[in-house]
Amino acid sequence: MTTPDLTPASAALARERTYRLFGRLYLRGPSPSLLPLARALPGLADAVPAEADPDATAAEHHRLFRFNLFPHQSIFLDPAGLLGGAESDRVRQSYRQSGYAVDDDAGPDHVGHELDFLAFLCNAEREALEEGEAVAARRARQRQRHFLQGHLLPWLFPLVLAVRRQGYPFYIALADLTLELVYDHALSLGRESALPEASEDLLPEPPPLLEKSETGLKEIAAYLVTPPYAGLFLTRDAIGRLGHELDVPWGFGDRQQTLVNLLRSAAQYDAFPALIRALQEMAGEWAAAYERRQEQMPELAPFCRPWQARVEETARLLTEIRAKM
Repeated sequence: MTTPDLTPASAALARERTYRLFGRLYLRGPSPSLLPLARALPGLADAVPAEADPDATAAEHHRLFRFNLFPHQSIFLDPAGLLGGAESDRVRQSYRQSGYAVDDDAGPDHVGHELDFLAFLCNAEREALEEGEAVAARRARQRQRHFLQGHLLPWLFPLVLAVRRQGYPFYIALADLTLELVYDHALSLGRESALPEASEDLLPEPPPLLEKSETGLKEIAAYLVTPPYAGLFLTRDAIGRLGHELDVPWGFGDRQQTLVNLLRSAAQYDAFPALIRALQEMAGEWAAAYERRQEQMPELAPFCRPWQARVEETARLLTEIRAKM
């Protein structure tokens, strides 16, 4: 998604409107008020059902973003793997510094709000350009760069891959377009100066899982459902599919408890090696997907490469677990 042959103000307006639409779609899904806008956007229109059932689209949105995949910066970057905390506070601070307010129970670090914040910053840039305020426009772009570098880009690649693996055509199209929009935006910032750079400590250091004598199935499950450690996002549905394929029960609970149940059942039913193999294959698929994204968007590889390294380490860790258990 590029903005060719546009004046700087027109490009900022195009980004503002697209970020705002995408933010609302992540937060609400393709509601009746948003469907006409979604149908008007190339790349998204084909993924919108001709006769969208509001109840069905609402249920799909709920299953994806409330039951399976939690599109929050804190979930993807905080080692606690929980909503809120330091990551959420960092996002809130960036909003506050720019005069942007969020009043929503989804949480400030929801991807929908982060995209809406970028729309807010693009609007500030556009207004400054139209008023001939070059310094204010430059300040708005600096804030865009800071937010992309310090907040959205560090977790956008795994979010997009996680959405793609859930199999909902509309949200796959939305995730792909979101990445294209951010990529084009980053490239436009790079035309002025260096592209946003990834920090050296993009991801928290994982615990030495197998070096601890007390490590058991609970600790292994906790590691695998923590995205910045495992390099991937294991949803409830993904865990359920593994159990179904191996014909072992996986029970109920949150993602960690469900995975603990699955690991215990696999051990009980002599399916543990097969489960570990399946998890290794999944890790390999994620690693390959990261590699493809870096080939497609080499300028943003520094934000993708650490995730690839983590998921490759997870594959090695699973090999050790399989050998020891």
